[in-house]
Amino acid sequence: MAGKGTKWLLGCGIGCAAVILIGILLGTGSFLFFRETFRGFDHAVDARRDLTEQFGPEADFVPPLDGAIPADRMEAFLAVRDSLALFRERIDASFDAFSRVEEEIEEEESVVRKILKGLAVGKRGVGFGGDIGRFFAARNQALLEVGMGLGEYTYIFVLAYYSYLGHTPSDGPEDSDLKVEFEGDLYTRDRQEQEWSGRDGTSRRVRRDFLAMMYNLLDSLPPEGGSAAADTWRATVAEEISALEADRRRMVWQDGLPPALEASLRPYRDELIASYRPAVNVFELARNRKTGWSIRSD
Repeated sequence: MAGKGTKWLLGCGIGCAAVILIGILLGTGSFLFFRETFRGFDHAVDARRDLTEQFGPEADFVPPLDGAIPADRMEAFLAVRDSLALFRERIDASFDAFSRVEEEIEEEESVVRKILKGLAVGKRGVGFGGDIGRFFAARNQALLEVGMGLGEYTYIFVLAYYSYLGHTPSDGPEDSDLKVEFEGDLYTRDRQEQEWSGRDGTSRRVRRDFLAMMYNLLDSLPPEGGSAAADTWRATVAEEISALEADRRRMVWQDGLPPALEASLRPYRDELIASYRPAVNVFELARNRKTGWSIRSD
């Protein structure tokens, strides 16, 4: 099982991970490490700015009024997911590799051998930093190419992977006491408790944005007094918003997806299953910005 090494990769680890870091710096040079890490983030920040200019902030997205996701939007979403397949695979493999190396380092009694093992993983450490940056850049660029904003992407992602397939926002590398730090907020994941409490920066922001989207939907629906079907749908949306407001742990449509929404996702079930890796979930909807040598995610 992954331990402190995995935590370090996400910004919170100490101990053996420091030995790995020494190996990275001695084996490849700190300049190369930071250059490879920041290059992808630079492209990601530029592409995200273009996305915001074209589609507006995520919270401004207005979901389809009938509750169903149009087939062409699902296909655009899956095209983005397909373009990220290699990055997901590499990031997932890196988590596994670092976990194995950590165990080996912990078993070593010689400090010299610990450092040598850190040197051996140095190349992968540099690649990992670059893969994260390139993942964000590729995601944002792919969204631009298919004409989809981060708001719509987030909306479909949450519904498809969390509400429909039953994954959880707390998914991450296989570590029962994983701690992830975003913007100074510490989130402890209990693998036995599937919750959407919004205690880490990304989950909190995604939950807030999604709730805003639900309000956008409600505000866009015809006023009461129309057809019986329209009034029923409006009441259903209003009830779900109230439930989300009342329970911060609640996942959207936790009691069951509306029939039209479920029907629009069902034809793509196999593709959705194949395009999700729990370990990579912590990065999927994160946004990033760079200030000097600092990378911030939320």
